[in-house]
Amino acid sequence: CTFCETKLARGTLKSHDMASIKRVVGKAVAAGAVEVQLTSQDTGCFGFDLKPRTNLATLLHELNTMPGDFFIRVGMMNPEHALVQLDELAAAFELPKVFKFLHLPIQSGSDAVLEHMKREYTKEDVRRVVQAFRTRMPQITLATDLIVGYPTETNADFEESLDFVREIAFDVVNVSKYSARPKTPAARLPQLPNGLIKERSEIASALCLEIASERSKAWAGWCGEVVFTEPGKARNAYYRTIVASGLVGEKKTVKITAVNGTSLFSIDTTPQPYGLNDFQAIKLRN
Repeated sequence: CTFCETKLARGTLKSHDMASIKRVVGKAVAAGAVEVQLTSQDTGCFGFDLKPRTNLATLLHELNTMPGDFFIRVGMMNPEHALVQLDELAAAFELPKVFKFLHLPIQSGSDAVLEHMKREYTKEDVRRVVQAFRTRMPQITLATDLIVGYPTETNADFEESLDFVREIAFDVVNVSKYSARPKTPAARLPQLPNGLIKERSEIASALCLEIASERSKAWAGWCGEVVFTEPGKARNAYYRTIVASGLVGEKKTVKITAVNGTSLFSIDTTPQPYGLNDFQAIKLRN
């Protein structure tokens, strides 16, 4: 992309073979890992360079069959790579060991800016991906990245981005202020004033927080199983962070009793064995 120096610094992406990924996952799970994160600059193009060619959907199916009590979180993927395997990939996210969490960076909600950035998709492409996943998993947590202040971004382009964020209603948005990176094409363009970029960032961040907070309200009263990925914090199948009491690796059934902004708070509703009180149950577990 015209604004990014990642490829200049790291070169072309290369996929690890599936067997080596499975070995690493197996070792992590054997050591007690409850969350496995698949990460890359773009997870969506996994396997395109391998022979025989494979893809992320196939990898998820393979990992889902591995023994152990663990969950998989898929990292960022660009929309164009999700599109070429869309139905297969959306179906793979329904697998029981895969968190229903999709990180799909849009960077801009203006097709004109996307074209200038040399992003290989349009807003309509993003809509298609989101629709495919939300049709199968309406509660899926949808994350994105948004850049404001790109050199060619006009006021109209910025308003288009805000409108698109409203339309899709992302659950998580990482808003970044554009800054010129050395040796990138965008760095050679006339730059927007810093004050304007800061103003746009503040407006976009406030809107995204408002949307995320509103979407969080829908989780009030939810009851279901969670897994603790860190002390005092658990995740449900949709990768929602829920404040609860528990230790890493524990699974409990909780009920969300309070929502404060994007924070979800819960109580433990896991039945105690034989109706014992808390102190007796602790003694029995020990």
